[in-house]
Amino acid sequence: MDAVQENSQGFPEATAEQMQKLNSLSTTLGFQLLFLTSVLLSFFATCRQREALCCEISGEAKKAEELANVFPLRCKGTAIAIGAAGYFLWLALQGQAKLDSDASFAVRRSAELSILEAVLVLGAAVVRMTNLTTSGQTGTQSVVGIAEDQEPA
Repeated sequence: MDAVQENSQGFPEATAEQMQKLNSLSTTLGFQLLFLTSVLLSFFATCRQREALCCEISGEAKKAEELANVFPLRCKGTAIAIGAAGYFLWLALQGQAKLDSDASFAVRRSAELSILEAVLVLGAAVVRMTNLTTSGQTGTQSVVGIAEDQEPA
């Protein structure tokens, strides 16, 4: 729903700037949910690894092997995190671009640090994806090896 449509329906006294901020915050909530989804996928993958290890210990090798391949889950979660982190970097860059020339040192410094934060988070997600894709974790090694080699994201 665009700002004009929402403005005419729910906030008749809101300015265009206020509606733009409201829409930006709504979008931000969506990307925060994507980060949460990424964390939940990582959590689920770790639970599967644990279950696979329990199956291996109890002698259920076939079931352990089926559960051990968490590579697709981790890749999906990391890809989601990269997308969300990219949005937050874009948002930080937009915030800095909108600063007035008379903005205080504290405001400028905050904008610079927001960009740094976003770059670091995006960088960490990209490094994680690189680690996943180059490690070749496809579920062919033992569950114990996966549990030792692959830390949760």
